[in-house]
Amino acid sequence: MEECPVGCDCRNTRNIKCTNQTFIQEFPARMVIEELIITDSNIPIVSLSSFFRFADLLSLSLTNCNISYLRSADVWDMDILIRLDISSNNLTYIVSGTFMKCPDLLEINLENNPLVELKSLSPVLISDSLMYLSMKNCQLTKFSKLSFSKLPNLVYLDLSDNKIISLGGVPIRNILRKLVMLSLGNNNNWNCRSLVLQLKNCSSIQPSMRCVDDDGNGAIHKCKSKHQIDVNYVGIKRRYSFKWYDFLKKIGEILF
Repeated sequence: MEECPVGCDCRNTRNIKCTNQTFIQEFPARMVIEELIITDSNIPIVSLSSFFRFADLLSLSLTNCNISYLRSADVWDMDILIRLDISSNNLTYIVSGTFMKCPDLLEINLENNPLVELKSLSPVLISDSLMYLSMKNCQLTKFSKLSFSKLPNLVYLDLSDNKIISLGGVPIRNILRKLVMLSLGNNNNWNCRSLVLQLKNCSSIQPSMRCVDDDGNGAIHKCKSKHQIDVNYVGIKRRYSFKWYDFLKKIGEILF
């Protein structure tokens, strides 16, 4: 019988946790792994081929793994993946179409990666299913009207703790029609009045913020929709998993 890889906890065969890894390990074939968590490791390059054998994977977390590159030749074809967390790595760029063939992907966490600046001539990501995207503390300075143009079902977007000073005239109401929560806190002491004027262009988004003074020093910036949306509908095919319901609960707590 095959053993659990060194550095991994396989006591719950559906939820595997690993640390101090240098590559994606082989696991016993008998395991039906729904959640794989790898932390505090050194895996600079991640390839799709590493995950072909995880046919039942619903949630994948690769945090603090020193990842600097997702192979651009790969399109991740993970049919039932719902959640992907690749926060706290060294990614500077992600090819837009990397997750196009993940039809049930709802959440991507890119926090704490030095993405610096979104490419002006291409979308950040392309996904018809994605609802939750966090790019908190990614050293972002600006974005364009194309940046989020291929995320039609996005309801939550976190751009806080970056270096953004303007929305750059991006017509949010035309691009992110279903957006309910937009977090912009701690971005270069953004001028409150300027931010309010820009957020008024959001269709159903209602600005909600606290400003210490007109200069915006110490301000908290966030806008939240005054209209609720039905988070139960997003076109996802497989709704039987506990991960799906956990996600809906999380979204509901954040938004409402």
